[in-house]
Amino acid sequence: MNGLLALSMSNPLFTSNIFGGIFCASLVLYMRFALNNRNNYRVRYHFKRFMEVAIVALVADTLSYGFDAYNFPTAAFFNYLTTSLSIVFTAYVGYGWNRFFDVVFHITRRKRARTFLLVVPVVAAFALVIANLYNGWFFYISEDNLYTRGRLAFVSF
Repeated sequence: MNGLLALSMSNPLFTSNIFGGIFCASLVLYMRFALNNRNNYRVRYHFKRFMEVAIVALVADTLSYGFDAYNFPTAAFFNYLTTSLSIVFTAYVGYGWNRFFDVVFHITRRKRARTFLLVVPVVAAFALVIANLYNGWFFYISEDNLYTRGRLAFVSF
């Protein structure tokens, strides 16, 4: 616990991720009860998928803070993996939220065009994360396993 407390005191983003996780968990519990009272399978399905992706993004982002600057044999690999997953899944959260909104409010007009426009940022994030392994546009990990933002880090937000 002492190491976790030291990490949270030195990195306020880590602390905000912990509180974000608590918020997501309480939202999931609330919506689970609220959505189970409604007999709408599609709303429940899309909400659950959206929350799964949001939680994976949050966990990956939180773990990336844990792997940063620690030196053990596979630390750099896990640092790259968790940071890359965080970027891709964060882009997917926007897609998932819009799909959930469409289902809840029965928006069916121009569904294909909207889906295409929503998928483009997710595919772009995935392609840029793969390219990042070779050029460090979003981030790079130094020899000491220290995360550093790249020139295009703002694009991932």
